[in-house]
Amino acid sequence: MKKIHFEEISSTNSFAKEKIGTPDFCHGTLVTATRQTTGRGRHGNSFYSEGGLYMSLMLDARYPNYPFTLAAAVAVREAIISLVKLISLSCM
Repeated sequence: MKKIHFEEISSTNSFAKEKIGTPDFCHGTLVTATRQTTGRGRHGNSFYSEGGLYMSLMLDARYPNYPFTLAAAVAVREAIISLVKLISLSCM
């Protein structure tokens, strides 16, 4: 998997869309940024980001109905639970 990180970018989503079909950017390319100046969400929604981690994952169009958002949310939840257990804090 190819990973590209920007400290600041207009939008990881816009960048990914511009690169679709180019040789260096293929299925599985992950574009991340610490800040976005004109962030774009699903269905063209925009948002402001002060800082954090923002990302777009370029996926093959042959998998349009796969629940990537749900799979990512479950993976993040599991990682947070493991981290909380690791530092011996209880949040449940």
